Amino acid sequence: MKIKPSFPSWLIWLLRLGLGVALIILLARQQGASVLGAPQNISWPTLFIAVAWYLLSQVISASKWKLLLGAALRQMRAEGSTPFAAPGLGECYRFYLIGMFCNLWLPTAVGGDAIRATLAGNRWNNFALAASSILVERLTGLLALLLIGAIGWFLWWPQQAALQTGGAPVLSLAAAAAFVAGVLCTLLWTLRRWALHLETSSHSQWIAKWAQLHRALDTFTAPQMRPALWQALALSVVFHGAQIGLQLFLARAVGLNLAPITFLWLVPSLAIASMIPLGLGGLGVREGAALVLLQSAASPHFSAEPSVILTWSLLWQVTLWLSGLPGALAYAFQNRTPK
Repeated sequence: MKIKPSFPSWLIWLLRLGLGVALIILLARQQGASVLGAPQNISWPTLFIAVAWYLLSQVISASKWKLLLGAALRQMRAEGSTPFAAPGLGECYRFYLIGMFCNLWLPTAVGGDAIRATLAGNRWNNFALAASSILVERLTGLLALLLIGAIGWFLWWPQQAALQTGGAPVLSLAAAAAFVAGVLCTLLWTLRRWALHLETSSHSQWIAKWAQLHRALDTFTAPQMRPALWQALALSVVFHGAQIGLQLFLARAVGLNLAPITFLWLVPSLAIASMIPLGLGGLGVREGAALVLLQSAASPHFSAEPSVILTWSLLWQVTLWLSGLPGALAYAFQNRTPK
């Protein structure tokens, strides 16, 4: 018997969107900031460049996913457990765009990664392997994000200490990020042992699929997979470097003149804060974190009006939403592709 969710997915989507908007209004009133006039100074060419920049950077992510999925398919073919069909970059990128569109625009009951795993699982006839490749891709991305953030923090912190300015919120967030990463790794390991143990004593279809996913994850622990994992980590660093460059470009567009070194820790910190499942896609949460972190990092050489900080963060949100729209065309093309 299937249990229907208590609330429809579209209602949850609207509630999260409303919560994000409410948080931004509350922040603007609390800071005495106005975010209505500032966006008028943003030119359409700036927005076009930002969207194009973001979509091009997603090619790096699609390449990383193609690398991991292809290496896993070759490994399983060598073990004789699955036929091998090399994934194409165009297919991986199209699935990526569809996942982005579903995450940003549709009130789906599952995330864009789950939809991407379903599409890839149908394409390569192995849902567990497709889902595990996406999970490994996300984990390498998170590891690269934490690595860049740690390097940026260690480069930036001595300057703040010399200026005797605040930095406690940044330090707190860095400690929280390390704690979350440790908890995530522990949870994944515990769930793996739990699923594989229950598979032999349970007749649940859900347990069986969960165990298949973890057996597929074991494919990525093979020694033959290490070159692909290192390459994926390197591509993740390149991707996040491109995102930091884009954030710097948007900051300059709205008059937020931060030192480039600040973005090395600021962008990863805001990305981690956006993972808090309150506002839709981090809406409101990211803006609040940006205000707290940048105001705590204020120095005699840098100060910014709250309205400028909010405008910069909202410009990033608009860039994300516009970048998700091509996924609708990719989804339409997917539906017309003959099976």
